[in-house]
Amino acid sequence: MSNPPSLLRTVVVALLAAAPLAAVGQISTAASNFATEMGTENIITTNNLTLNSDVDSGVASGGTVSIGSNTNIDSKAAYKDDAYSFKDYGQLGFSGSNGKVLSGGGEVVKNTGTNSGLNDFSVNNGGMQVLTFGSSSSSAPNLTFSGNGGKPAVNFLSSPDTYFSSRLTALTNDSSVFKNASATNLTASNNTLTINGTPNAVTVFNLDVGKAGTFNQISLNVAAGSDAIINIFDAGTTWSPGSVNFIGSSQASASQVIWNFEGGINFTTASQWDGSLLDVGGTVTNNNNDIYGQIFSSSFVDNNNNEIHDDFFVPALIPEPADYAALVGMAALATVVLRRRIKV
Repeated sequence: MSNPPSLLRTVVVALLAAAPLAAVGQISTAASNFATEMGTENIITTNNLTLNSDVDSGVASGGTVSIGSNTNIDSKAAYKDDAYSFKDYGQLGFSGSNGKVLSGGGEVVKNTGTNSGLNDFSVNNGGMQVLTFGSSSSSAPNLTFSGNGGKPAVNFLSSPDTYFSSRLTALTNDSSVFKNASATNLTASNNTLTINGTPNAVTVFNLDVGKAGTFNQISLNVAAGSDAIINIFDAGTTWSPGSVNFIGSSQASASQVIWNFEGGINFTTASQWDGSLLDVGGTVTNNNNDIYGQIFSSSFVDNNNNEIHDDFFVPALIPEPADYAALVGMAALATVVLRRRIKV
């Protein structure tokens, strides 16, 4: 018996429709997961952190943290979510006179091997709590929890939990989904790299550093309700794009953009940067500039007095697995029926 043409067309159409929709579902799921894992944290590092900036929201590090004199963590958003404004599972130290957590509390590992010399002072004046290291005086270089907007309580853990390891696993997977997605290649024109998002969709771009050409301007045009994922390829072990001027609606687009670095590239800014950074395995170094977005990296080095702004990533599409599952199911059912008819 010959294949029924109408049924065969149904199988082909269903399969062709289901495949790209399933891929879109994977990308939007990964984008949504990035937002979920980052929460209200401005910075998460699985290893070391050197901080010397005003940070709009929460900071979390799984390694050694060095607090500079210009550090101000103004994390009211984190406090409202009942999250810790400051989290450190490694050794805490001070490279300046003091740092401040302006709202919310903290969580720090303290045992015989980690932070054993950490001193905790509960100061009655204003309900502040002060952490110093290697000194029994609250006037020593310290990290002060001011208590604005809520209790400044610091919780001490005897050993790390899975906060960082679980995020590393999840965001490594998300990075891989982005890197393997069908993407539009970016090429600079007139020294400008232009990135235009697709309305009400997640658009993936590949920036091959070795082939994109020279640029000193980036134009981000990604409207609310849309997202752009930019994969950075072929940058070697280090990418320092130099002084780059973001133009157009770039700053307004920051909460709709993720820069995804292939294979743990060490990225250094030399000017303001717009958009969140996903650099699993790499070190992000910020030199005298503001970053508008969230940062997930192995390590983060912050030089001089900068500002890290809470332009939290906003997922454009909430994944709807039922949409593409229905098409896959339709294709499977049609295939079964077709096989039965062929056997007759």
